[in-house]
Amino acid sequence: MVAYANRIGKGVLTSNVRYVDYGEFQRTEPNGELSGVFRPFEYAVGVGYGQFINPVLSIGGNFNLIGSNLETYNAYGASVDLAGSFHHPNKLFTATVCVKNAGLKFKSYLDNDAGELPVDFQLAASYKLAHAPFRFNAVLHHLNRWDLTYNDPFALPTFDALTGDTIPVPKANFVEKLARHVLISTELLLSKSLTVRMGFNYHRRQEMKLVERPGISGMSLGLGFKSRLFRIDYGFVFYSKAGNNHVISLSSSIDKWKKK
Repeated sequence: MVAYANRIGKGVLTSNVRYVDYGEFQRTEPNGELSGVFRPFEYAVGVGYGQFINPVLSIGGNFNLIGSNLETYNAYGASVDLAGSFHHPNKLFTATVCVKNAGLKFKSYLDNDAGELPVDFQLAASYKLAHAPFRFNAVLHHLNRWDLTYNDPFALPTFDALTGDTIPVPKANFVEKLARHVLISTELLLSKSLTVRMGFNYHRRQEMKLVERPGISGMSLGLGFKSRLFRIDYGFVFYSKAGNNHVISLSSSIDKWKKK
């Protein structure tokens, strides 16, 4: 991802290009015979604008053109992200409401699957302790869709071998459904230059873990370093025993590189 931002009038104008390459996959026939390789990828090009409307309230939005190429399946569309934030005057508390991925598909993977994109309503809050170097963050995501669990339509009841009683197909209860909407994280502010982060995504854990070896799926760790000229952030995401993800970002203000 490459992004650039610049002050325009009372606000900030941003632009970005995002690209995801999933690597090389083997293409096989139904009988398992290798018939070649393919390299799926996805991308997005976006512009955005945001500004403070008073000392404690800010608003912003993005417009994105998105595309996906997965073997012979292609999809294209456009989306809009909108957000508004409240910043407490003491600079310790921030709350944000956000609508992500609201838009339409111009072309879907399947000819009969055109229509709206899967919109995501979110509510987030962040609080920094006044006298300790900790910041706590929480995000409630997909508030427009209560049940995020997957129910196998082909699952059948089982039977207890000892009693012969019927064991119904398991279904998620209220607590399980609620937990899938919550993402929590904390930051340890060791200094003005160094930050250590840790997060947990329960929904990702339930979707990605291996049943017999769940490990610490859903956890993520991060480290942030800031100097006068640039800022670098590193994150390590635990998906499952099958694979993890490393994320590195580098940002800098061009004005700081100019000679005074």
